[in-house]
Amino acid sequence: MALLPGVVCIAVTLVLILALHPRRVTARYAIDPPAAPHDQTLLRVGMAVCLLVGPAFALGLPPWVVS
Repeated sequence: MALLPGVVCIAVTLVLILALHPRRVTARYAIDPPAAPHDQTLLRVGMAVCLLVGPAFALGLPPWVVS
């Protein structure tokens, strides 16, 4: 029931974006290489915390245990 109005809204939005900003839509852009991490210790600690906290929450442990 709402499929046709939804498709029309998306199509109208895309046509308006293309009409108002044609250079931005059709232009190419270069992606900058990622910056090197400045603080290796902070990077390693953050990675370790994510690797420990993520699975702990996925296993269903209560937040007070994970913290």
